[in-house]
Amino acid sequence: MCLFNSISYILFLHQSSQSSNKSNLSLKMCVSQLDDPRGGSYYQKPQYPPPVQNLGIFQAVDGDYEGSGYDKGQLLSVVHADTDANTTFTLTNTVPMDRGLNQVWWRDMELAVNKYMDNNCTKGGQMVPRPLFAVTGAVPGGRMIGKGRVNVPEYLWTAFCCHDKMLRQWVSKAHLAPNDNSETVLEMSLRELEMILNEQTVYSQNYEPFVIFGEECYTDINSTHIYSHQRI
Repeated sequence: MCLFNSISYILFLHQSSQSSNKSNLSLKMCVSQLDDPRGGSYYQKPQYPPPVQNLGIFQAVDGDYEGSGYDKGQLLSVVHADTDANTTFTLTNTVPMDRGLNQVWWRDMELAVNKYMDNNCTKGGQMVPRPLFAVTGAVPGGRMIGKGRVNVPEYLWTAFCCHDKMLRQWVSKAHLAPNDNSETVLEMSLRELEMILNEQTVYSQNYEPFVIFGEECYTDINSTHIYSHQRI
């Protein structure tokens, strides 16, 4: 599943499993053409000139990023895409991200998480599927680009859940980074991340606590350091 809010935040859930047809299901469903109410939920090759009359009203366009000083930071990283990696480069899968964070520190964290999941998580098979889950989101900030149309997140966060083949149970780990040039990526437990996010108004609307994996997968990988970085 995925949740889109064209003004404030994006939450992205990616499910991957060894049965290949399932690996990109949630990805393709999320890269919808938000400006076109007639458009389907699946990725389509861009057409030139664009056929949508109201292009850019409900989603970002390339021009919003030009001269902004921000990268088009991917929410679902190409690192986690199994087969159809090109769909991670759509603008509905991006937020304005500090260039250093996007190109170095957040990227290094994504690679480290992916390596951990490859080495330690049970992927299962067709008879006993054990999907891997990675969720990424953004906490809205006070800055805007694109003539005030696109919000610049204050923080980026991500969490994953998988079945550890050594511990033989579902485990999780989370990461949080300020969207700036501080070179900071913090590693924490899933519960710690949820506590931080529930302090943000956008994640605690209607007085209901915000949970990432449906109040499950709270066993923290406390014996292994995956990735964190702070400027010395």
